[in-house]
Amino acid sequence: GKAGKGAVEEEEPEPEPLKKIEVVTPEPHFAAVAESAREVPLKVFAVADNARYECSVSAITFRPTMMYQARSFSFTLKNTSTAKLEFAWAVHTMDGDKLPSPDPEAGIVVSPLTNPYTVSPLSGVIEAGQSVQVSVRFAPEEVEEYPRLLNCVIPHLDSGYKPLSVPLKGKVLRPWCHFEMPESDYLSAGRRNPELPGPAGSLLPLDPATRVLEYESLGTKVKNLKRFFILNPTNVPYEFVWEAEETAPDELPRVNPFRCLTKRGVIMGGKKYEIMFEYTPDSDDIAESFWRFRIPEQDISVPFLLVGLVVEPDITLDRAGLNYGKVLLGARARDTVFLVNNEELPFPFSFDPNSFEAGADRMALTGKQPVVEINPVSGVLQPKQRLAVQVSFTPAAEKIHNYNVICAVRKKPTRLTLNVKGEGYAIHQSVQLESSMGRPLELSATGVNELDFGQVLVSERATKQVYFLNMGSINYEFVWSTGNNPHVSVTPATATVTKGERVVCEVAYNPLVPEALDHYRISASIVNGSKYQLALNGFGHRPKLNFSFYSYDFGPSFLWSTGMDKHAATLLVANEDTVDVSYEVQFENTPYLEVEAPPTVLAPGEETKIPIFFMPREVQSYAETLKFEVNGVTAIHVHLAGQGTKLQLVLANVAQAQTHFGQLRVGQEVTKSVKVVNRSAVPVTFNLEPCAALLKARGVNLLNFGDLYLRSMESVHLQFQFRPAARQRPFTEDVVVQVAGTRKTLLTLSGACLGIEAKLATDHVSFGPVVKGSRLVKHLMLSNTGDVGTKFTWATEDMAPSFHVTPEDGFLANNQDVRLEVVFHPAELDNDIRADRVRCRVEGGEDQFLNLSGMCVEAEQHDGAVTFVATVRETAVQKVSITNPTEATWSLRPVIQNEIWSGPDQMQVPPGSTAEYPITYAPKTMATQDAAHVGSVFFPFPNGSAKLFSLAGVANPPAAAGNVTEDVPSKTSHYVQLSIHNWLNVAQRFRAEIERSSPEDESTTLKGPQYIDVPALSERVYKLNFFAYKPGQTTAKVTFTNERTGEYLFYNVTFNAGNPSTLSTIKLQCPVRGRVFRSVTITNPTAESIVLTPSCDHKQIFFPEDIELKAKADTEITFSFRPVLLEEREATLNLECPQLGKYMYKLQLHSTQPGPERALQFNVPLGSKDTQPFRFYHFLNDKAEYRCTFENKGAGGFESEPSVVGHAAGADGIELEVEVTFEPTRIGENFRDTLIVHSAEGGEYHCPVSGRCVNPKPQGPIVIKMNKGQVQFKNVFTQPTDFKFITDNPAFVVKLGENVPAKQVRPIDIAYDGSKSDQKTGKLIVTCNLSNAPWIYYLRVE
Repeated sequence: GKAGKGAVEEEEPEPEPLKKIEVVTPEPHFAAVAESAREVPLKVFAVADNARYECSVSAITFRPTMMYQARSFSFTLKNTSTAKLEFAWAVHTMDGDKLPSPDPEAGIVVSPLTNPYTVSPLSGVIEAGQSVQVSVRFAPEEVEEYPRLLNCVIPHLDSGYKPLSVPLKGKVLRPWCHFEMPESDYLSAGRRNPELPGPAGSLLPLDPATRVLEYESLGTKVKNLKRFFILNPTNVPYEFVWEAEETAPDELPRVNPFRCLTKRGVIMGGKKYEIMFEYTPDSDDIAESFWRFRIPEQDISVPFLLVGLVVEPDITLDRAGLNYGKVLLGARARDTVFLVNNEELPFPFSFDPNSFEAGADRMALTGKQPVVEINPVSGVLQPKQRLAVQVSFTPAAEKIHNYNVICAVRKKPTRLTLNVKGEGYAIHQSVQLESSMGRPLELSATGVNELDFGQVLVSERATKQVYFLNMGSINYEFVWSTGNNPHVSVTPATATVTKGERVVCEVAYNPLVPEALDHYRISASIVNGSKYQLALNGFGHRPKLNFSFYSYDFGPSFLWSTGMDKHAATLLVANEDTVDVSYEVQFENTPYLEVEAPPTVLAPGEETKIPIFFMPREVQSYAETLKFEVNGVTAIHVHLAGQGTKLQLVLANVAQAQTHFGQLRVGQEVTKSVKVVNRSAVPVTFNLEPCAALLKARGVNLLNFGDLYLRSMESVHLQFQFRPAARQRPFTEDVVVQVAGTRKTLLTLSGACLGIEAKLATDHVSFGPVVKGSRLVKHLMLSNTGDVGTKFTWATEDMAPSFHVTPEDGFLANNQDVRLEVVFHPAELDNDIRADRVRCRVEGGEDQFLNLSGMCVEAEQHDGAVTFVATVRETAVQKVSITNPTEATWSLRPVIQNEIWSGPDQMQVPPGSTAEYPITYAPKTMATQDAAHVGSVFFPFPNGSAKLFSLAGVANPPAAAGNVTEDVPSKTSHYVQLSIHNWLNVAQRFRAEIERSSPEDESTTLKGPQYIDVPALSERVYKLNFFAYKPGQTTAKVTFTNERTGEYLFYNVTFNAGNPSTLSTIKLQCPVRGRVFRSVTITNPTAESIVLTPSCDHKQIFFPEDIELKAKADTEITFSFRPVLLEEREATLNLECPQLGKYMYKLQLHSTQPGPERALQFNVPLGSKDTQPFRFYHFLNDKAEYRCTFENKGAGGFESEPSVVGHAAGADGIELEVEVTFEPTRIGENFRDTLIVHSAEGGEYHCPVSGRCVNPKPQGPIVIKMNKGQVQFKNVFTQPTDFKFITDNPAFVVKLGENVPAKQVRPIDIAYDGSKSDQKTGKLIVTCNLSNAPWIYYLRVE
């Protein structure tokens, strides 16, 4: 409150409430890159602080200031806080009343009488730690004291700081007079030349109180008038006088260009007096004149300096010169320059004709036109005019011209100059035609020049050369005119011939039809020069190349394959012309058509053959065209056609494809007849030569000889006779025919000739030395490779007493073997025991004979047995020592009993030495200590003695045949091949058994065949299949056992199952917001139901929430893709459970453009509006905001909600709704737009909207009660509009009209005056200039 006059008590300002400011920056449109998301720390920095300040001044006192003068003072305001500081200055009275402050930037003007103080800047923001210069200006216009307070409003000021307030004080003095004239810096800025004399010619500095009045004259001899006012701020009138200062005594007298028009007068108190000075320069020098203003009564004198400066009129030419370059003699070159007047006054101008040799005297003397012409030569240049002046240059001689054209402008001291230069030239050309004589012929420009092409083949091109020479110093151009004959051409048709150079033109004649040129005219014109005419003569004729045919049809032809004969045709081409003719076939060979035709030149009378091969590959019609390009230009076409058809030489009875003769005996005979049909579209010729020799070797005779010819659908019987002369095993032979250059198998013949064929594996068995009383057994095979079984019997009497065979007789089936045991058991010592040609009688077959030999020796038994220990099917070696006591070297042949032991066939024992004999134990079967393998090794010595070693062997169980480790992905079937070796010389069958080292896991399978058969002494591969549903390790032992013998081998296998790979790639494509379904089938091998958990890295893949796999069953899982955006990308679908691991599928997703949404149609009267909902489905699995806009920005009167929000939806989506309003502003039928509902995440919907606006519908009745009523009327237009209101019943009174703002509602008051009419009803009619249809409201009084 007020504490006293002039004092203001400052109240503590209430703290402003804190405001929360949220600035939301919309996300730009982006596309997320799969698997690229990552977290990035966002560092945010903010500063919160109260405002604090420093001010460099506490009070401002201005020195005494004259009225209408001004003083300024500046000080510094600094922001010492860490946040921005906002400030705003205001000037208050000492009582606290705020005064208006002038603000030039805002256009606010305040009278100095109200507030003589001006602050700049009035408000602003100071950054933390920064400062600002504040300027206070004091400009009084009345004499009084001006104590004021300059207060600064600083928001959020720190509680420790007082509000900033600076006292202002200024004192004002009243002058006797005030000159209302602009300030000049002529003296203060140092623009005056200090060497210029002052009053009375003094060179001393001028009086600082000198006032300056400056003139600027646009040219000389121009009167320039200056006016200003003198104010008498007192209430006392006084007289004034203007006096010119005296010039220097020694200065020549001259006319003063300055003149005062108001040299004396009286200024009343508080009034103004107008002063006028005139300046009329006569030169462009700076003029100064010193004057003095006096008030004699008050003895006041004020010095004045009048300064005059002459400025030339701103009149210029837009360019300084024109350079026409080289111009042909007699040709006229034109250009335009602009004379520009930038002043506000008109100025006359004229070009001096003598400056460019166009004066009247010179033209009269020479009688020639001037080289340079200007239009217009003179005239008046209007203010701000840009006048076009045309300058032409017409040289008459070959020389350089250069003119400085002078333009004089009145009142402009300096004349304008335009430099015009150019050079005249003439063309010096020579045109020549090539000659057969070798020397060019000069063409004449005055007559017609002859050119003869002679005889030219059709489509050939005959040429002649024309030379253009430039013997001058300037380039020239030429242009050819060749008339209307398209077969005549000139290249180049136009060109430029540079100085000293030559250009060659080619005149060509290329007849395409037989024709004749008879003095055909063409011409070559030199631009701006001579014209040369040529008369062409020539004759075009067609080359005589004869073809044997122009079309050929191969007809139906068999489909071709490698080895077949090609269907061929030969085209004969002959040259019947008198000159050489070349041709080239424009055809690229295809798989079904080959043409052997290289580019060829035929001499006159020469001919050539062109082979053409047709090789159809498919059953279809073929058509091709061979294009022969003759002489490189003429085209001759040969058309080829053909048809591919299948070769169908087949059996009439398909059952005869396998024809059997049966099993015959030697001497029997059988004949078979087979019917063959030609079902081809063309006849065929075939024979049986490819198979005749093979069939004859089998005893099959052909009864059909030579080539057989069958028309289409004809048949023939082929007869085959089988008469075997000896036993034959069952045979099968193909009957192959030679047809159409290839071989074709028609049928297969089979048969056999039965017989007996028994044979011994060998016809001699040698036993070697055998110890007396012992026996040695050897085995022998008797095989029946015949077709029938037979009996055999041995003649045992022929081998007694030392040899015996078992069995002595028996039955031997066909294709079977019998194992014979031949025993040597000598009873007497004998070095040579034999049984020769022991007979084996074969019933119905050839008898077999066997020779036996051996020797009987006395044995020396070695003490103890030699013991061997080995793993079965591996080996162990022991050595025995043999001593030779004699003086001769022994060469011994040891005899080993039991084939599981082996050793060298011979050994050498040096005389008197001992040698070691290695014995290898290789057991094929297992043997224990209690049931060991036994055998012996017998050494017969040359001295008749011998030595016998007993052998005993233990065979332990086998080691692993191998350790197999495999790394495989899960969900993938994997096979491991295990090699199974049969160590016996007979076939073995092994039973496979798989033993896992860990408990059985249903998610892993390891299986293979139960049995595997391996031939004798061979290998077979056993395929072990492994499949794992999830990662893990599986170890097992796979054992292969011979169930008959108990022998076995085994493998240790380890499988490391890793992560699964992608099982398959599934493509899903549909329009945006469409839906496509796909299914995958998964097998549950376990005995329990399993729940799968689905997941996908694409949010628009939908699948069931719970997926249950039934035990021991296949389950089909269906998922769907419903895209919301246009995209083409890949995704991964995972189906996972602990029991079976993860199933991975790659999804290839592709969405296409959707169709338009359902359109909305409106039918609205003018002045009304209609709202309809646009419904659409939001399918995104996340929340999304959809922005609603119109393609044409709703220009037709359509509006909608700005946005709509959709929450996370499933595959079936959520229906959203946008209300669309149509409020037209004019009557019409065709209001169209498109509502665009867009979300960067949820997609975009386009809804076509159309509207129709009809005349406003009458409304009412509006009930008038108590003689008063009201109608709410809306201006539907987009601009303020004047509406007129009238009624058809004078009793209803309304205002005449109203201007209603755009889209605003205004009430229309209605009064009822019953004295004007007794009718109780009426109509209110509202009209405006923007609509021809009125609004009608029915009125009724109650």
